[in-house]
Amino acid sequence: MEEKKKGGFLKVLLVIILMIGCLIGGYFGGNYLVSNYLPNNTKESSNEVNEEKESQSKDKVEELEVNARLVQYLYNKVDSGNNSSWYKYWQYDDSQNNNKINPTDDFYVKDASDIVKLQILSLNLEESKRQYIYGDDLAKVPAESNGLMNAPTYANYVNNQSLASQYGYKSEYIDSLYKELYGSDLTPSRSVPVYTDVYKITAYIYNEALDMYVLYRGIGGGTTGPGGYTTKLTKATKNGTTVEIYEEVTKAEYASSDSAPTTTTNTVKYTFEQEKDGLYKYISRTKVN
Repeated sequence: MEEKKKGGFLKVLLVIILMIGCLIGGYFGGNYLVSNYLPNNTKESSNEVNEEKESQSKDKVEELEVNARLVQYLYNKVDSGNNSSWYKYWQYDDSQNNNKINPTDDFYVKDASDIVKLQILSLNLEESKRQYIYGDDLAKVPAESNGLMNAPTYANYVNNQSLASQYGYKSEYIDSLYKELYGSDLTPSRSVPVYTDVYKITAYIYNEALDMYVLYRGIGGGTTGPGGYTTKLTKATKNGTTVEIYEEVTKAEYASSDSAPTTTTNTVKYTFEQEKDGLYKYISRTKVN
């Protein structure tokens, strides 16, 4: 009887040991499977889903209101604001290099001269950022540069001392505007003036001694006949990191002062690309039709 009890006990003990062994084996075996197979499969599946979502996001074109802050912010950075005028697109005039640009010609930043890129930049200069030059520093400003005169020289020439104040912009401020417009890895050529008007008689010219772009003025100017360019924004879209803004351009020309204008209308597209820092750089202005 006692031997039977011992045998039954041993059987129960053996069953318990087998059950514990199965549990331990299942635990470690399950962990092995999870650590070696399931995460990779899950990660690959997750990557595929993310890639698909990213692809769908890039392919999705979002319509933007033309008065939306982003649209107006980007457009105003490259627009002169001279509507109903022949001067509307003066900032694209590269005539200093004998390559005058028609406003409806395609314009690509990557192919543009620094003269044009800095003229576009001039539209973004803020008066609050300029610094006045006095005393010993004023003596470091040559009276003439690039055929233009510094402020005191110009004031004496036109006999108007209210124009004698000399000021300019620190180079790092010009650099920051340039990077914001054209890309964070770019800087302007110091040898190129920042012209601020269509006749190129006002400019900020780099002064190495002060590390500033200093104001210079010249004599000149002109007038235009009636007509000019009238524009309006008609559409804006966002596709991934790309924003496109569409502008309708109507050109009015008069054969004589008492004749009706001859008009032509085209659409141009401004393209901006968002960089990793979140800012949008200017890419192009191209004719659509």
